[in-house]
Amino acid sequence: MKKLLVLSCVLTMGTMAMAQQVDYSKMSRMLGNMVKDRYAEIESTHRAASSIDPMVTALVKADTEEVFARYGAKVIDSLDDLYFVVMTVSQMEQLSMDSHVVRMEANEPDEPAMDRTSGIIGASKANEGIGLPQAYTGKGVLVGIADAHFDYTHPMFRKADGSTRIKWAWDMYTGRGATEGYRGIGSLYDTPEKLMAGKGSIDSLDYHGAHVASIAAGSPILNGKYRGVAYEADLVMFEAGLCNATIDPTSLDSRRTLGDNVKDDFKNATATEAKEEYKDVTTYEPSIAKFMGMKRFFEYAKEHNQPAVMNCSFSAQMSLYYDRALEEEFYNKLTGPGRIIVASAGNDGDQDIYRYKAANATLNDSLFAKKTSADLDFRTKGSDFKITLILNNAEHTEISFTPEDFDINANSNMKVTKVRSRHGYYYYFGFNYGYRKTLSGGEEAWSINLKIPDYRDVSFLNGDWAMAIKLEGSAEIRMNGTKGRLFFKGRDEMINASHTLGTVGSYKEVIGVGMTCHRINFINIAGKEASNSSTKNPEGYICSWSSTGPTYDGRMKPDVCAPGFNIMGAQDSFLTGIEYEYSRRLTSEQWQEGGHTYEMIGLSGTSMSSPVVTGVVALWLQADPTLTPDRIKEVMAATAKHPDPNLTYPNNIYGRGEIDAYAGLLKILETTSVIPTLDTKQADITLSGRTLHIQGVHVANVTVYSLTGQVMMQTTTTDGTVQLPQLPSAVYAVQVNAEGRSLGSTLIRL
Repeated sequence: MKKLLVLSCVLTMGTMAMAQQVDYSKMSRMLGNMVKDRYAEIESTHRAASSIDPMVTALVKADTEEVFARYGAKVIDSLDDLYFVVMTVSQMEQLSMDSHVVRMEANEPDEPAMDRTSGIIGASKANEGIGLPQAYTGKGVLVGIADAHFDYTHPMFRKADGSTRIKWAWDMYTGRGATEGYRGIGSLYDTPEKLMAGKGSIDSLDYHGAHVASIAAGSPILNGKYRGVAYEADLVMFEAGLCNATIDPTSLDSRRTLGDNVKDDFKNATATEAKEEYKDVTTYEPSIAKFMGMKRFFEYAKEHNQPAVMNCSFSAQMSLYYDRALEEEFYNKLTGPGRIIVASAGNDGDQDIYRYKAANATLNDSLFAKKTSADLDFRTKGSDFKITLILNNAEHTEISFTPEDFDINANSNMKVTKVRSRHGYYYYFGFNYGYRKTLSGGEEAWSINLKIPDYRDVSFLNGDWAMAIKLEGSAEIRMNGTKGRLFFKGRDEMINASHTLGTVGSYKEVIGVGMTCHRINFINIAGKEASNSSTKNPEGYICSWSSTGPTYDGRMKPDVCAPGFNIMGAQDSFLTGIEYEYSRRLTSEQWQEGGHTYEMIGLSGTSMSSPVVTGVVALWLQADPTLTPDRIKEVMAATAKHPDPNLTYPNNIYGRGEIDAYAGLLKILETTSVIPTLDTKQADITLSGRTLHIQGVHVANVTVYSLTGQVMMQTTTTDGTVQLPQLPSAVYAVQVNAEGRSLGSTLIRL
């Protein structure tokens, strides 16, 4: 039997079957992959190019809308010079070569960044709903939740009389026909009757969106035991395309993919915007439609003259290839006075995915794989570099990559070698394909897809599915692995590793939120201790897996942090099957209402800390509807608490610190400037009608001020209550002192 000596054989196998007229530098990586996949399929099947031409939705920046009609692409919506476009891959290729087109982006879906919260942030006492800044409850402010897995019927989204607080909800993936959807897509529930008939979003196979919305703005329930931060705000809910599995809450035995539903919607569409050309769209990736929902949310706020804050409890990994420039531009365009976006920082602080090599230095490290395909993104200053990968097998199979090996037209196997498996087969290892572009400032950005043999096929030493990596040359290099797929030597066991922020929370005009832990566990309905996760940091500090900065362009992030660990919020009451059974151990409350079972559940993540800040911002917008992102950051810097006294603030772990809703309100209203004796610590006071109830003391001195600093009333209580019958209706500051010390202050609205 002839032995094949292949282990040392390096193959260069770019599969360019036909001339590709494509400018990949204008495309995000996912769109580039679609082009490469198309050409690879054309070559492997020998079919006509016209028969392999899938459709895609993308965000496109162009200097004129007319360019799209030239190639047959359809514009669904737009924001200034950013267009939401439906097109085939071949049309996208043609557009990439047109000088009127600046850039095109579509990316893999974002991921959800998955109660004592209110008391900790100065908004209320834990679980008891007392002591809220009662003058400011979010009333008149519009709170938007871009998410997934909504329950429109939950009592936390209803008023005391049972009517809904949701102004409208858009489910872009209903599969029920597009006759009433926004711009002909999905279903728009814009009346109470439609909301109650729809029951919930089509992807009710999780609890994320319902939980997030209830934290930000949930109504008081169970006699005030639970309520959101801005519990009188108006609510809007719309899909962000975070899940591919669906179940229709009006037909709980139906399980499909979002792609099935999109296809049905487009086929059944009667609206002029959803034309016959769209009928073959069969995948929800990427979810450009979420941008349409965001745009519509802020348009609605403008139409109704309301300040607005939008929560985004999701993200993707930051990339040194900077694949989301248009997305960041879009988010930044939406913000302004009274227009605020809050987003989770991400849950990847435990992942070791960033390295830096100085000029003229050599860096040796390890890469640990969890998938057979992963992207290695890096930026270089200078063109002299070599990347060497050495597989952790007995033969130490080695392969190197230099700039000369790069081939933009390679659809696969750009620079690979063969590895013999334990079964005698051979597998490719190396640099599969990639992209390269020049950034402003002269840096080169690279994204190289690695092909890695499966650990089930190849014998890895010590059982580690890994490889050594060596960076050489005079070039300065910054490199990132792929979260959940490709780590450096610290693997996924780090504590608040740097450069792990998610995309949306890293954007300049977005308020990015990290997560602190103030409840290690809680008691579930079975009477047992439960926890949604664990942390390596002490209680009261940042959670060890909360993502941290800086951003890849050197900015400090996150902007602020808030409690996000074991936070109580609404459960999606339409959750069924194994998904529901899994969540049962995290259920803290269960009750019947209107013949339907509702629950509260404890969850952890920056997905939970982000809506805390969203709710606080709604309170602040009620006090000042003209607040901008920069002004909000200034207020945070002046009033946030500093959990770790050993750090200087701001920093890339806590941002400006842990948000303080009450101190921020005082700052915005400039109350402490006109009332210097007012304590910025919130007192434990409730207001019932015109009676103040001071908790914990009977004898206290109480001073009531107008917001201009005038003393309206001074009295001493001996039973912990103060009557306020003579004061006119207005907002007042109340200072409470007892036994020669301050018990704090609060704001009330009579």
